[in-house]
Amino acid sequence: GINAEYMEAGVSTQSTWEYGGRVEALMDRFRETEEFVFDISTGDKQTRLSEISVELQKLVGEVVEKVGDLDTGGSSPLARKSAKAKPVDRARLAYWQGKAAFADYTVADNEKALKLSEEKLTEAVKLDPRILDGWNTLGEVYWKMKELQQAQWCFEGSLDQGDSKIAMVLLSKLLRVKPGENGQKPTKAAIERSLDIAKRAVKLDLKDGELWFSLGNAYLHLFFNYSGDRQHMQKCLSAYTQAKKAVVHNYQCHPDLHFNRGTVTPLGELKIGDNKGQCVYAKFLACISREAPIILLIMDGTGTCIPVSIYNCNISLIPPCHVGYDVIITDPLVKPVEFRANGSDVHYRSIHVTNIKSITIDDKSILADKTRTGTKTS
Repeated sequence: GINAEYMEAGVSTQSTWEYGGRVEALMDRFRETEEFVFDISTGDKQTRLSEISVELQKLVGEVVEKVGDLDTGGSSPLARKSAKAKPVDRARLAYWQGKAAFADYTVADNEKALKLSEEKLTEAVKLDPRILDGWNTLGEVYWKMKELQQAQWCFEGSLDQGDSKIAMVLLSKLLRVKPGENGQKPTKAAIERSLDIAKRAVKLDLKDGELWFSLGNAYLHLFFNYSGDRQHMQKCLSAYTQAKKAVVHNYQCHPDLHFNRGTVTPLGELKIGDNKGQCVYAKFLACISREAPIILLIMDGTGTCIPVSIYNCNISLIPPCHVGYDVIITDPLVKPVEFRANGSDVHYRSIHVTNIKSITIDDKSILADKTRTGTKTS
């Protein structure tokens, strides 16, 4: 470990490398606050991040003062001894300096700090390529600099050294946004690779909501950009559901998840006719008719309600429904309904479902091979 190797080099672990755990804890706290704290106001969150950043820079500064900047050396006995340290240890200090600088940039949008972060993290991974988060953060630095190919190489460099959940999340995301040739949208191959990486990541930790969210995003991009396959949208929303149930990094209140679910077509924007390649995500409100066609009432996030008529199916095949259950419909067919009642003309739109593979309720599909069974409805 770091402390053992420094002892071999004659550097006091008691006075210097005892800082290591505190530095790493602060770096973790900064990321957790930035990515997963949403129960406070934006201003309070920014203040909290700033406080962590200041504390991190102060702590790393104390380490540098004791050891001496490893780029320039130092006059203290400890600094002279540190020059004998193994590259892995010199790399760790450069990594800490780079992380502290990146936190400073994140809080203050300090371009000078971003450049310092690039220099220190580059030094760190050259000295010790095994520092996975050094590669990951360097990739984020290049991403901020809009050098996307460099960022991709860094995330791939991290994965060359070993499995890293963060590297997989970042690389999967980058492949979904990095333009293809001539500045066009990402290629289908890139999106499919993004999906493969997201699947690998989930297998590393089934309890981590960040990994499920990444997987859902990969399916979402594949659906809207290339496939239009309803199964991809269903898998997307199922992954989002897992992200909301996760033990670690729970996405129940994460705004990005709710924004991405909102990228599906709002009910109020559905045109009359066949909406190929579109998807509706809504909540179950009530079952209006249990006879054929079965009619459900659903409502989306905008508060728009619409009835859904399900054909070629009987009520016994519909999963038990409770108010608030997720209802997902791909390729929705919208038809106008007009009739006269009590002397008034009634007009509204309805979604007609004739292919029951296109609808899921509470992440459960209706089994096609059990349709038209003649089962008596209750």
